[in-house]
Amino acid sequence: MSLIMEVHFDNEFHEQFWSKFREHLNKSNSSLQPLDNLFDAYDQNVGINSYSGFYIGDIRTRSTLWLIGWIWPERSQIAAKLRVHTNMESIFEKLKEDEHFIQEYFGEETVEWNLPPKFSVGMYQENVDFTDPFIYQNLFEWLHINLEKIEKVFNNRLAFYSLESFS
Repeated sequence: MSLIMEVHFDNEFHEQFWSKFREHLNKSNSSLQPLDNLFDAYDQNVGINSYSGFYIGDIRTRSTLWLIGWIWPERSQIAAKLRVHTNMESIFEKLKEDEHFIQEYFGEETVEWNLPPKFSVGMYQENVDFTDPFIYQNLFEWLHINLEKIEKVFNNRLAFYSLESFS
């Protein structure tokens, strides 16, 4: 007889997921700097999706650019993304113009560009079985690696834009 455990993807699940992810980052001595709040959840009437935010480089305001790890267990999706506030649409457009340079950095991993109302760019993983706790370490590592990649490539692009403005 096997024991079947039902998993509820409620706020408690999301809180535990993001807490364990931050523990993973601490143990890994990650350079990612988390925002103060652990996570933000959105109940879409078809399940809760949530994200945990991180500063990008030296940008210490959430009103412009920030990194997010995002999950939607009911849709079996996870993502690592750069979020661009709507008042920074010109930055998003500039990044989009350089899409081929950015895609080169990520190689085979497909980078997705999400237009308004929420500008973001990142990588997604589909068909994730969040009911299997044995995959969480792999999910944490995937998020960790891809958030750091995103931080590096976009910090480099933003620095390049700054240098261009001085030329």
